[in-house]
Amino acid sequence: MPQREDYLLRMIAQMARVLASIRRKLLDGQNVEAGADLEGVARQGGIDLRYVIALDETSLRPLLLTGGEIDRAKCAFFGEVVYLEWRRQLAMGNTERAERCAHLLSQRRLRTHQRRHRVGEPA
Repeated sequence: MPQREDYLLRMIAQMARVLASIRRKLLDGQNVEAGADLEGVARQGGIDLRYVIALDETSLRPLLLTGGEIDRAKCAFFGEVVYLEWRRQLAMGNTERAERCAHLLSQRRLRTHQRRHRVGEPA
């Protein structure tokens, strides 16, 4: 069991480093590079970013469940990925896609869980 916990902690730390790197790229105006990294980290977390941004709340909900319960960590990760995509789209002037991201972020459950479990925040 300790090996599994160590593995999970390493994976969480790796995802946090990648998300922090994406944030830095966005701050530096490297939007295309940040987009490629963002899609990659989303895929690693089981998210097809282009697909989920098109979903409504009812369709999104099953993707945020684990064992029939809302998975807070999954919500936090998803919220962070969508938040970074929103910032990227705004920076690139893609208002329609940015608005879609903002709509997803406005979903009550996602907002609540993202605030409780913020990941990838640079120091």
